[in-house]
Amino acid sequence: MEAVQRKKLESAAIVGCMDSRLTERIQKAKARLREEYGPGIDIHVYRNAGARVISEIFEQAEHTDMKVLVLMPHKDCKAVGYAREVILGEIHPSPAIKKIFVEPLKAAGSNSRSSLEQFNADLQREVAIAGLENLKRDVEVDLSLVDLNGKSVPKNARRSIYIVPSQCDYREVMGDDKKGAFVLQSDKFDDIIPDLQVAAELLSPMLPIVIVTDGKAAGHKTREFEKTIRQKLKTVPENELEIEVRSVNSMK
Repeated sequence: MEAVQRKKLESAAIVGCMDSRLTERIQKAKARLREEYGPGIDIHVYRNAGARVISEIFEQAEHTDMKVLVLMPHKDCKAVGYAREVILGEIHPSPAIKKIFVEPLKAAGSNSRSSLEQFNADLQREVAIAGLENLKRDVEVDLSLVDLNGKSVPKNARRSIYIVPSQCDYREVMGDDKKGAFVLQSDKFDDIIPDLQVAAELLSPMLPIVIVTDGKAAGHKTREFEKTIRQKLKTVPENELEIEVRSVNSMK
């Protein structure tokens, strides 16, 4: 008797920057994907500084039937502006941060903010296509450089940094905080430590951090991650580093 081959779960991925102004656009992108591929499509969202394509995307593509990868870097990006200042020699971050955020943009050939933003968008698309081709996966890669110039955060919005899994309901997890919250989204929380370090460089004073975990997640692992944050964010005074751990049972 021939072995029955199980059909892989159909999925999609969205990559965006941590900027709070992008949250609404990402919600709309998720809705469009469900309209196009059906309500059962398994959508993962990955958000970091600069909307970088990361290894988790390729792991998802390898283990599911990924239909589309939506890349959503944006204009008026503070992470790209940070990299520009490093390139110009105005600030001097750690070698690890330079390797992740700055070195890839040095090949842009121009130090203007707009040129670096466009170069970063094109670079992430190239990284995505190369990685998917290496896996022999036929996945549509949809790139949109979102224009956030002139878009501001509501004055009464609570500013914070949320660290959430790749599948979560922003409304349930953040409520009204989503209007002003920077969002780091990944299933490998340790991988976003460099993004937190960049945030610490850009934000003064440091914003409150909210770590959101699935209700089934082990508390020990979360406590270890909180300890790691406190160790890595050495530039932030301990009395300014406010960290809250929140457990949510529903992740979508």
